[in-house]
Amino acid sequence: MNGAAPAAFLVLLCGPACGSPDAGNPGACFSIPACESECAEGSSAGCRKLGWAFEHGLGTAADPARAVAFYGRGCELGSQEACCDLAVLAFEGRGTRKDR
Repeated sequence: MNGAAPAAFLVLLCGPACGSPDAGNPGACFSIPACESECAEGSSAGCRKLGWAFEHGLGTAADPARAVAFYGRGCELGSQEACCDLAVLAFEGRGTRKDR
């Protein structure tokens, strides 16, 4: 990419995909233990929801490093949104080394 940061590219590429995991369903129930089970069973959505919770401190203390780990797992499992969220944290240097 000719010196351009991969994270910055991903942020620009999928910007509209980033957002609350339940943006389309504001009444959706959210439970840390339920999401932990989902993620452990291979659900990319469950992993992304955990990343969102740890990034924003929803139902748990904010922990950007754990958010990075869960977004990373969600991305590995095929969630474009989790990949986007991971790229944003890397671009901002939250929970991981800043990607320039």
